[in-house]
Amino acid sequence: MKLPTIQAKYILVLLPPTIEPPFPVKLGLRTATGDSPLRGELMLESCSSIADGIAQAEAVFERLGTSKTDDFMLIYPMFQGKDEAEDTQIINIAWEVKALADEHNWQFARAIPI
Repeated sequence: MKLPTIQAKYILVLLPPTIEPPFPVKLGLRTATGDSPLRGELMLESCSSIADGIAQAEAVFERLGTSKTDDFMLIYPMFQGKDEAEDTQIINIAWEVKALADEHNWQFARAIPI
């Protein structure tokens, strides 16, 4: 039985404004072949920065031998701040994540794709 090919779909940055590093990122994976498509996530729990989280994710992708999907994306979810200062911090983090997505020629999103 041939194992299905696994592809990387996204990196989800889980950095709400209320925590300091280290923080987690989730890696979204899916099978690219096979009769029964599968999806799953891996969690990297100790990222010292967003760039570090991306580097750790890339290392995992390489170790797993995965390729990225054509619509691979870097995601920073919609957190809600408790005040204007936290809202500003969320916006600043989102811009940083978007800049890194642009730098890698990846899509940027604020929600996990279906």
